[in-house]
Amino acid sequence: METGRLAFFQAMKAEPQEKPAHRMAHMLRIRRLMAAMGETVDGWISPVSQGLHRVVYSYLEADGEIAVEEWAVIDAFVASVRIELSRSRNWQSADFVDLLRLHEARRCGEA
Repeated sequence: METGRLAFFQAMKAEPQEKPAHRMAHMLRIRRLMAAMGETVDGWISPVSQGLHRVVYSYLEADGEIAVEEWAVIDAFVASVRIELSRSRNWQSADFVDLLRLHEARRCGEA
């Protein structure tokens, strides 16, 4: 399990020049492997991961369809952002708030 956690942390590190779809595909492969062992990656998702933030934002901003598995990663990241914002009521990151609005808009559009 530790190897899976480390691999997932590495997968969340997206470089600016890297295609978000490649990072997402890598995270989904690890997510599937962990699920096959009865584990989830959701607890490893951090709102401070800049790479994952870039990947999620690019997916939400794009016009393309988002697959169910991709939504699972996106929703877990958004949930971690909500938790972080609830901990710091006097402080709100404009980036986090923008991401939440974009997520809500896309989710409403998918329904």
